[in-house]
Parts: sequence; structure tokens; C-alpha cells
Amino acid sequence: MTAKTMTPDTGQTVADLRIEIDEMAQIIHHAKAEIAAIKHPLADNDKIIGASSELDAIVSATESATSDILEAAEKIESSVEALSAHAGDAQKVAEIAPEMTEQLTHIMEACGFQDLTGQRITKVVQALRHIEDRISSILDIWDPNEFADIPVETRDNKDADAALLGGPQSDAARTSQEEIDALFD
Repeated sequence: MTAKTMTPDTGQTVADLRIEIDEMAQIIHHAKAEIAAIKHPLADNDKIIGASSELDAIVSATESATSDILEAAEKIESSVEALSAHAGDAQKVAEIAPEMTEQLTHIMEACGFQDLTGQRITKVVQALRHIEDRISSILDIWDPNEFADIPVETRDNKDADAALLGGPQSDAARTSQEEIDALFD
């Protein structure tokens, strides 16, 4: 059979089929490269898991901050009520106390943002996990060694993290108080 031989079923030449197969091979290689850019099976870090973890940390931090703010506002509210009850003759204190209570109520109501923010971030995390599952399913089709010729992206996020000046860190990366105290010894 020569390269110009027609196939009986489609009327395509063998050369045409080879071109189509080569194009499909290029598309598959391109798809593998795109997938590897997101989740390289030989990489040490996983960007999707990292993003999910960061979003989970945001939810956790906002929950904690909101809880602390609400607790402090409630304690202040109790103190204002006690102050108002004991003010007796101090007319001005009695006038100020209700305004302070009203402002504390505004603070507590404003902390409701956390619930909406948490719900939205949870949806994003679920979407990222769904994408990760789909990509993992695709990667399971191939042997990880087939990705050996595709370089692992090594973009360093240290520059972006350096701008935070040691700001928000995951619990694992956070410097403990004992380590900070040891610097002063």
C-alpha cells in the first residue's frame, strides 16, 4: 500500500490520514502541556490545592475575626448597660450609653459580611476542587512519566509573598511566638 492509496471506506488517502493523526497528536501534546501547566503530575506543588487552601484559610480567618469582633462588641454592650444603670446622676453618661449601644449593634450587624463571604468562597473552593478532580481524572489516563518531557513550571511566588512582609501565612508557615521570643534572648 503506497502513501497515495485510497482507503476503501472514506476515500481518504493514507497521506491524509497521517496528516490528521499528526494533527491529533499535536493537539493531545498541547492539551497535556496545558494540563501540566495547571497540575503537573511530577510537580511538588499543586496550584489548585494551594488556591483552595488559601481560600479555606480566608474563610477560617474571617470566621475567627468576626467571632472576636462580635464577642468584644457584646462585652462592650454589657459594660455600657452596666455603666448606664450605675450612672445615676450623671445625665451625660446616660445620654451617651444608648448611642454607644446603637453603634455596637451596627458593628455586630456589619459582621454579617462573613457569612456571605464565607458562602461565596466556599463555592469557589468547591469549583476548584471539581476542576482538580476533572484534571486528575484526565491525568490518570496517562502515565506520569509521559510528562517527563514537559517542564514543571517553577514560577516563584516568593516575590508576591515578599510584598506581604510576613503578612498572612498558613499555620504551617507561621512563625511561632516561641521563635519570635528566641530572637530577643
